[in-house]
Amino acid sequence: MDGSKGPSDGDAAEEAGDGNKDRTPGASDAVLAAGPFRTAASDGRVPWAAPGAKPKVVYHDPSIPRPQDVYLIRVNNCNSPFDHVWLERSEDGTRPIHPLEKLPVEQFIDRNVPESEPVRPADVDDTPFTLVEDLKGLTELVNKLKDVNEFAVDLEHNQYRSFQGLTCLMQISTRTEDFIIDTLKLRIYIGSYLKELFKDPTKRKVFLNHQIVSVFVHFNILFLTCSWGDR
Repeated sequence: MDGSKGPSDGDAAEEAGDGNKDRTPGASDAVLAAGPFRTAASDGRVPWAAPGAKPKVVYHDPSIPRPQDVYLIRVNNCNSPFDHVWLERSEDGTRPIHPLEKLPVEQFIDRNVPESEPVRPADVDDTPFTLVEDLKGLTELVNKLKDVNEFAVDLEHNQYRSFQGLTCLMQISTRTEDFIIDTLKLRIYIGSYLKELFKDPTKRKVFLNHQIVSVFVHFNILFLTCSWGDR
């Protein structure tokens, strides 16, 4: 679902972008002058935190490898907004046209859905959880999603290590199971494996729907598009 025009073939722009994103001029000298650098423990805890204090997440440790280096992800660090290549442009070429822009609301709302009583979700303790981090797990997830007519989706995304950001985790929940997908490890497979399920109009894809969080719905769909729009 990554519909951007794609990263440049050369690494010069990426290196320049990463340098501006990850480091501050003189930062290395400041670290050396400050003495030995203290790193986080292997389990993510900060070893010098006060006893009983809430553990802090380490963000600015230069020894933490970037995910694009670990998982060989090519990131687009050019200084331009995301541009979805699948979308038509306006006549003056200044903006993309939303696929549903020309349709009145009445045309894409299914008014034939009968009213039904809301079904309460099962308790968390009674809902199996699966971490999907390999192709076997991804295949099993796809097979399970083929047997349901609705599933919920949520994404975790950050822009700390690249300009346009990386989708780090995807949660997919059915009525009976929860799945967390490691989208860094499986990035190159997510689109090809899940594309048909997301395109299937007979399956309802449920995103958060509330005034307070509606902005996150927009961004979740944007992150899906940015990450796997061309797969």
